[in-house]
Amino acid sequence: MHPSEFDAMARVQRDHWWYRALRGLLADALSRETSGSGLDILDAGCGTGAHLPTLKLHGNVLGADASPYALRHAAGTAVAGADGRALPFPDASFDVLVSCDVLCHEAAGDPAEHLREAHRVLRPGGVLLLNLPAYRWMLSAHDRAVANARRFQRSEVVALVEAAGFNVARVTHWNLLLLPAAMGKRMLLPRSGSDLSRAPGGFEQMVGLMTTGLERVWLRMAGLPAGLSIFVVARKPSKEA
Repeated sequence: MHPSEFDAMARVQRDHWWYRALRGLLADALSRETSGSGLDILDAGCGTGAHLPTLKLHGNVLGADASPYALRHAAGTAVAGADGRALPFPDASFDVLVSCDVLCHEAAGDPAEHLREAHRVLRPGGVLLLNLPAYRWMLSAHDRAVANARRFQRSEVVALVEAAGFNVARVTHWNLLLLPAAMGKRMLLPRSGSDLSRAPGGFEQMVGLMTTGLERVWLRMAGLPAGLSIFVVARKPSKEA
């Protein structure tokens, strides 16, 4: 990915409605699926470090990414240069592994390799939190700008996670309410560059926060059948399983 895209992400990641929504989903999943504190957490493919402050509320966090340029923006956090297909950590090192919009990148290679490596470094009973962009037919200028080579179908993600040895605890789409607007923007009115090349305007930010906030309330009770992203909670079987 071009360095300018990392710069753009770093500029908007604190306040942009999309990042805030995803951090909310991560926080809810951690509270629901784990003891909630004192965890050893790896953000594999942390990029510019958007999620590290939220994850730190739940334990000891290490962010790892293959791009030295991206890691410059994560200054002040615990980071390590690492390829998700060959993580430089011993077996069973972490309680939680987070992977947000990483396996879609052209440089990521085979998603199955990343998931097998995630399984290796997680402790028995450990939790995988995975977020990926949905729908192959939604590949757009935004994806090209941020070096996304693929988007995923829900059944495809479940099959990949299970093949790596995980038990899927929950899978849902999210960002459903803005799906029609995104289809119009990306498919019917395409433009060059990513959606993160500028901070959202006041109205866009308000609508994004409102719609994803409503979805977050719903997602605490049930899943969504469609949406721009797929969020997966999976668990490595315990030794007794």
